[in-house]
Amino acid sequence: LSFHGKTEEINHKEAIDFIIENKPDKLLKVMPIAVEAINNCGYIPETQNKGYARFLPKELDEIIPRSGYGGWKNQEAFLFEISMWSKNTVLKTVIGPGDNYNREVLRKALIKVPGALESKTKMWNTIHSIKKGINIQNEKYNDVDLLRTELCNFIKEQKTFIDKVTEEILKVKDEFKR
Repeated sequence: LSFHGKTEEINHKEAIDFIIENKPDKLLKVMPIAVEAINNCGYIPETQNKGYARFLPKELDEIIPRSGYGGWKNQEAFLFEISMWSKNTVLKTVIGPGDNYNREVLRKALIKVPGALESKTKMWNTIHSIKKGINIQNEKYNDVDLLRTELCNFIKEQKTFIDKVTEEILKVKDEFKR
């Protein structure tokens, strides 16, 4: 058996590890498509991670504090997040770790939007969670155009919700510590 150019016998665990490490990762391939869908819907892509496409509306891009430490790469205190890890794609409102004062200002604004949840974690506060039956692992989404269309439609379906969240955050923008 040839393994990294060497001929040697390998056990089952090594073979399985090799396959897992070298299999194409659909989540990585989907990220540019998700970012394109975000752009096509008129939003600003923000910190991205494997399986998580994040964005802000233009109105919030300049006012959301970048006071998050130990969180996202660009230190955003708040982002809309599209999670693509499960059998459903989920749009969330997430307050990242960072300055507790700004986190509380955001939390108080977000709980005014219908559908708010009490966050179950201290570091990452998910206040809203909206599921859509888009399982990106499904083979039909090998069709990039179909996936782009469905993600964009999902984002567009949530425009009223995104606008309401934006409106509530804009009401408290002068309260943020810089």
